[in-house]
Amino acid sequence: MTGQAERLRIVSIQPTEDFVQEDEVGTLPERYSLLLGMSRRITSYELAEVTAETSVSFVDSGDPRWLRLADTTLDEFAERRHEIQQIVDDAVSKAAVYQEVAETTGQAHAAAQQAEYIRRRKLMSDINVALRSELEQNK
Repeated sequence: MTGQAERLRIVSIQPTEDFVQEDEVGTLPERYSLLLGMSRRITSYELAEVTAETSVSFVDSGDPRWLRLADTTLDEFAERRHEIQQIVDDAVSKAAVYQEVAETTGQAHAAAQQAEYIRRRKLMSDINVALRSELEQNK
């Protein structure tokens, strides 16, 4: 991984369809989901980390620029927004470590595969030289 990932900030919130969904008697839900607009696209590593968090209920929104915060209220978000941002920051930090390990492992695997390919090509060349030499000697 080259450098440190740009900070993933919560920059806006939007209601979801359950925000205004009234029940049979016309009562708005007490708890609902909010979409959190993010400052940049969420990587798959970051999404895995943030949705694994158990102190809040993050859910994949299906859009890498938005994160769904389930089972909450506007009041709760307003009270906990700094804590929620810190949870996102911590998840991004963990994800960066996992991503770096994955990339390093991938690079090591690619280098090993390249070395094996080169070894096989050299062995094939050596075998062909030996076969030609044997053919020349048996003439």
